[in-house]
Amino acid sequence: MTLETKNIFKTAAVYTGTVLGAGFASGKELVSFFVCHGMPGVFGMLLSGVFFSLIGFCVLKIVYEQKITNYHDFSVYIFGGRLGVLSEWLVCAFLLVLFSAMISAGGEMSHTVFKISRLKGEIILSLLCFITFLFQLDGFVDINTLLAPILVIGGIFTGIYIYICPPEAAETFKPLLSDFLHTKNFVSSSLIYVSYNIITAVTVLVSLNSLISSKRVSVFGGTLGGVCVCLLGISMSLPLFSQYNGIRSAQMPILNIVLNYRVLKYIYVIILLSAIFTTALANGFSLIQNFEKKKGGKLFIKIFLTLWGIAAAQIGFSAFIEHVYPFFGIIGLFEGIMIIRAAIRKA
Repeated sequence: MTLETKNIFKTAAVYTGTVLGAGFASGKELVSFFVCHGMPGVFGMLLSGVFFSLIGFCVLKIVYEQKITNYHDFSVYIFGGRLGVLSEWLVCAFLLVLFSAMISAGGEMSHTVFKISRLKGEIILSLLCFITFLFQLDGFVDINTLLAPILVIGGIFTGIYIYICPPEAAETFKPLLSDFLHTKNFVSSSLIYVSYNIITAVTVLVSLNSLISSKRVSVFGGTLGGVCVCLLGISMSLPLFSQYNGIRSAQMPILNIVLNYRVLKYIYVIILLSAIFTTALANGFSLIQNFEKKKGGKLFIKIFLTLWGIAAAQIGFSAFIEHVYPFFGIIGLFEGIMIIRAAIRKA
């Protein structure tokens, strides 16, 4: 395998690992943004895959051509001086929210699966993140390269297996009016879902300059990442459609289903833990990169972030997805439009 090919897979792995957080792997995001629309939600997931591939390619293309190494330079290039700085601070605020959401998800899963307190689970995950932060970019890339294939292959297997061998009789899909409170149709759902996810993805991708060794890496790395997200999303949505009424209000819908299986639940726990860990790392790493540039890379930044994640996680995982994510989706949508505009302008 050539160095270029390795870089393509590493880039796609980091992109995939960043997007596939706890909300995705647990099924909560899939239910909130796609499954609630019935089978048209599948088209929404396909549309999301196209958007992810397009945005990924555009970001990496700009990074490669402009030799960008950090989000500050990227945002200034995309938005200009003042608006770029404002965007940078808004993104930092969202990254803090997302990092806390992943820590909260780790506590929720620890309580559900391992029967330990949520706080203990949150502390353990925060400490694992802190240790990885100490290894800088190399540690972050290596973790994603290792765990992303587990996420994709294991997630696709889990979704298809549950769909073919359901634990109980499938329920009829009956969407309620409240399901459309935040997302009016599958097109707007796709846009909002991609929008808030690319906020984190962009901050991570712009730090991968050392991997983007050619334009081919930018094209295939971004596209492959989007395809992986799409395939995994469709596979994991299949069992959620048939059992919608039973899991629509669950904190972690797929986890509720797989607990009915003897072996599959252990496979899924590994998948979910990987998703939570990689996304928490992505958000934390992006924040650290940004603040180290401004403050000189002091250790207290990593310590502060770790403690912040534990404290803010007490808000609750479901509350983050239902109330905070859609708001930042609007910001992400604007950023996505500007990214595509900049990529086309320099084509």
